Amino acid sequence: MSAIPITIDTEQIVSTTDAPKTKAHSPFFPVLLALVSLLLSSGFQTIHLFEEGANLRSLRASQENVFENAQKMRAQLDAIASGTARLAAAGNPRAKQVVDALRARGITIKPNAPGRPSGD
Repeated sequence: MSAIPITIDTEQIVSTTDAPKTKAHSPFFPVLLALVSLLLSSGFQTIHLFEEGANLRSLRASQENVFENAQKMRAQLDAIASGTARLAAAGNPRAKQVVDALRARGITIKPNAPGRPSGD
């Protein structure tokens, strides 16, 4: 068998160092995308916080009337309890029973509580 001569054209062989370099990508678009998403997220959070604040202010305004009524009722109850305590101190047996029952339940009575509120 005879050997077949192989001819290699060296001009057609391209080394890896002669290959065209790919263009490096700019970090502009990824950074821009990250900043835009951060801005949108912050905007959403800000709007959400303002809405929550408005909701809380609305809830507080709706509870003010209830709170004022509770304070009035508490003042009236304190006035009744202090009157009962004064009657018990003066010797009224029924008032003494009421004061003793309240004391047994852990309720203390301020004997010098202010009188009835003037708003009624």
